[in-house]
Amino acid sequence: MGAQWNSTYSGVTTIAQGTLALTVSISNSNTIDVQAGTTFDASGVVAGYTLASAQTLKGNGTVLGTITANGTVAPGSSAGKLTVGPASAIAFATASTFAVETGKSIAGSLPMAGTDYDQLAITSALPTTATILPGALLRVIDGPNVEIGDIYTVLDNAGTGLLSGAGNFVDANNGNAALAEGATVLGTSGGQYTISYQNNDVTLTATTVPEPATASLFGLAAAGLLARRRRARR
Repeated sequence: MGAQWNSTYSGVTTIAQGTLALTVSISNSNTIDVQAGTTFDASGVVAGYTLASAQTLKGNGTVLGTITANGTVAPGSSAGKLTVGPASAIAFATASTFAVETGKSIAGSLPMAGTDYDQLAITSALPTTATILPGALLRVIDGPNVEIGDIYTVLDNAGTGLLSGAGNFVDANNGNAALAEGATVLGTSGGQYTISYQNNDVTLTATTVPEPATASLFGLAAAGLLARRRRARR
């Protein structure tokens, strides 16, 4: 399937099967949902495809072409993996948003990318495959069962290209605080993570569990204390 006209459609563009090959913009569509096994091919757009500020690119499929994100890039549908394919690249512009969900389905397990948490996987071999411009926002959504020490590789630069602009993200959940190497990132429910840009990836290591998990721990501790007091009274 191909699009060769400037679409005025303002709803959700869902790629449910096959490939949507563009040669023009669909910037009026508020969401582009690239579902698993499908491809959003923008390689035919002259000068690359620009994701408008009001647009969201999401899903579990593959994106081709040179993408400049002014809007939101949100891998998955809940937890999932969005892949930037061969000979392709992505740039996060100032004020754009990279939204990722952490967590895992089973406490005590290792979090798995695409199953437990969101990942943008880049397989391209271009010299520079990902660019973060100053002021691009990182929004971390705390998921279930986050545990201290969990490592979330939210941007996996699996190809041979470089990550340009490491340290340029700012924290969407903390007043746009700068996120240089080793900075603390806040999650939506109080989780805290240390960010790293090593090896041309972006990883988050959990240092504080989100509030629901913390509340559960406090609840267990309180229950234990109450049980001990009851036994002491007997």
